[in-house]
Amino acid sequence: MQGNGQAGREELERVLSSACFARSERVSKLLRFLVERQLDGRENELKESVIGVEVYGRFSLDDPRSSLISTDWVVGIHTVADLGAWQIDLHTYHESSHLGDEYAETFHATRLDWTREVATLGARYQHGRLGIAGYASYTLVDALPLAKPAAAFAVDYRTPSRRLLGTRAHLIAAVYGEAQAYAGWKLSSSARLGGAFQGGKSGREMGLSAIYFDGISTQRQFYRAKSRYVGVELRFGL
Repeated sequence: MQGNGQAGREELERVLSSACFARSERVSKLLRFLVERQLDGRENELKESVIGVEVYGRFSLDDPRSSLISTDWVVGIHTVADLGAWQIDLHTYHESSHLGDEYAETFHATRLDWTREVATLGARYQHGRLGIAGYASYTLVDALPLAKPAAAFAVDYRTPSRRLLGTRAHLIAAVYGEAQAYAGWKLSSSARLGGAFQGGKSGREMGLSAIYFDGISTQRQFYRAKSRYVGVELRFGL
C-alpha cells in the first residue's frame, strides 16, 4: 500500500468529501488516521492509546484542559513533641511517583519511577494566633542520583473562633515556601486562605482552603519543571 501512496491519498480525499463522511467529523478523523498511518508504513502506531489522543483528543500535552496520567503517593510516620509555645516535629516518609502506561506509550516519554525515603526535622513557635515554622529534610534513600537536602518555612495566622452552623469556625491565612538542592534551591511558594471548622463530640477539625502555588512541579515526574496553579484543599483531622 506504501507504493501507491499518492493514489491512496487521492482516493481518501474523495471518500472523505462524500456526503456520508462530511457529516461526521469524528469518523472522518478516524478514517484519515488509519489510512495515513498505513500509507506511511507506521502500522505500529495503530494502538488504542495513540488513537485516543490523535483522533478523540482524550489527553494531550498541548491541551491545558487534559491531565497527565501520573500517580504520586506518600506514606509516613509523623511525631510531634509539644513544649509549651514550641513544637518539635519529626517526620519520616516514603514517596513514590509512577508514570502511567498510556502517557508513556503515547508520547514515548521515558518512564520515571521515583521512590525515596525522607527524614524531616522541624520546629514551630506559636505566638498568640501567629505560628512560625522551619523545616530541614534529608533524603535517606533515593532511586535517582539527586542532591539530598531540602528546607522549608511556613507562617500562618488563625482568627478567633466564631460559632457557625453548630461548629467553631476559624479563618486561616498562611504562606509556605520550600527549596530543594536537586532543583538548584529554587524557591517554591504557596499561599492559602480558608477556614477550619471544629465540632461534634470528637472535636475533630475539618479545613477548606483555596490555594495558589508557584514553583517547582509537585508532580515528581516533572521535578525540575515550573508549575503554577490555583486549587482547593479539603482536609480532615483524624
